[in-house]
Amino acid sequence: MRGRGSYFAGFSHRLRSLAAVIAVGLLACDEDNGPLDRPTLAALARERGDAFGGAHTGTWLLTLDRTECTCTGEAAVLACLSNPPTTLRLVEGDGVVAVGLAFADVMSGGVEFTGPIDEDGSFSAALVSSIVAVQGQLRLLARIDAVTDLEPAGGGQATMDGRLRVRMAGGVGEIAVDCGSEFEIEGLRLF
Repeated sequence: MRGRGSYFAGFSHRLRSLAAVIAVGLLACDEDNGPLDRPTLAALARERGDAFGGAHTGTWLLTLDRTECTCTGEAAVLACLSNPPTTLRLVEGDGVVAVGLAFADVMSGGVEFTGPIDEDGSFSAALVSSIVAVQGQLRLLARIDAVTDLEPAGGGQATMDGRLRVRMAGGVGEIAVDCGSEFEIEGLRLF
């Protein structure tokens, strides 16, 4: 039977280890990440564009082509082979857009980006999120830059073209994660 002191000593060691993993995860995302820089994304999420009304609101079927995957460590293969989002829900309201991406095989609720949308249908939306686990923390940095065409030449369904950039960094247990992916987006509005 262990004495009370040894139990708390072990607990304290585990707590210090967890704090170290979280600190490494947070520091990994504080560096300059270009278009995925945290302060840049936070500012983008609060911007307002010049669009009026909600003409671009709808559900869009996406085709994504992964153009880059820069993952390192044990999680690289899983991250670079995972399926990208399949549908996009766009809600526009007077210059502000909320974009929900649904990941078919990862989560049912998806994730939501916010940012400005302009009258010409161009928009940028950002997401900064933390995923806290028992043994660590991951920071998700992402942005989508796209343009919609509500009246494509020759008629037909409204279209979307753009780029999705995602970076996840941090650690869970002894597994370090630093993954970045870029996707070219093509979409058709379903309704």
